[in-house]
Amino acid sequence: MDNKHLVNSLALLGFFQAARLSYSVAKSFIKYFVAPRRDLKSRYGGGWALVTGASDGLGRQYCFELAKSGLNIILMARNQEKLDKVAGEIRAEYPDVKTKTLVFNFSELHTEEQISALQKLLREVKEDVSVLVNNVGVLAVNHFDKHSIQDCMNSISVNVSTQTYVTHALLPVMLQRSSRCAIVNLSSRAALVMHPLFPVYSGTKAFNYSLSTALRNAYSDKIDVLTVTPASVKSGMNPGNGLFTVTPEMHGKYVIDHLGRYDDTWGHWHHAIAPYLEATPLLGHIILRIQT
Repeated sequence: MDNKHLVNSLALLGFFQAARLSYSVAKSFIKYFVAPRRDLKSRYGGGWALVTGASDGLGRQYCFELAKSGLNIILMARNQEKLDKVAGEIRAEYPDVKTKTLVFNFSELHTEEQISALQKLLREVKEDVSVLVNNVGVLAVNHFDKHSIQDCMNSISVNVSTQTYVTHALLPVMLQRSSRCAIVNLSSRAALVMHPLFPVYSGTKAFNYSLSTALRNAYSDKIDVLTVTPASVKSGMNPGNGLFTVTPEMHGKYVIDHLGRYDDTWGHWHHAIAPYLEATPLLGHIILRIQT
């Protein structure tokens, strides 16, 4: 191949790469800044949204965003006092929205009896659940050899067992509804980029990602399944020191904006651009130095 042909080939390759990048940027711009939120109340025939881990952090914000869209809210977590406080705040801000609370300790899903107790509680819910948000999660930070057995058990119970068995209990009822339904599954960027200090967490979030994808493939004709893979969000389990850290309020709005329109979301656009910036040699090095 002579030099002219080589130059032309490289120019053509560069053009296609630039076109691909431009298309990706345009899609992301529309996703995060142009596409409006769907009318969720109409799309899902009204009903109730059940949110696990609803007493604070991301779960609390999802409740407010869904209430803003006109859905009634079932808040589920382990602390009744905190649940009542959040439920009262929702009703104060959205007087037409009804709330209900369910108390359950998601760290106690190790035996068949405990799983049966959870499913019995959920099957006794008489409200018309149209949206399920599998939000609750825990993070143990340490190298794997420093994890205690209790750390591992808690992570698997809260992150894996809860999402599995809550979905398993509610899915048959949701499939019987005449209107579409939705399931929002919290995974994490840690499912895609395994951090050495998050070994069990990364594994559980990879499970969440896979389960969510499989559910979408199986039930997309009836259910909108949204997989959420946020990076650092400031919360009770995250002090929020990362460069691209966002607040629950910043994150939650975009997730519910994307519900019923997309299959997956990073949440806030900060988390959408972070992988591209970190993949750039110079910027990636600078970002790594800032965050360590």
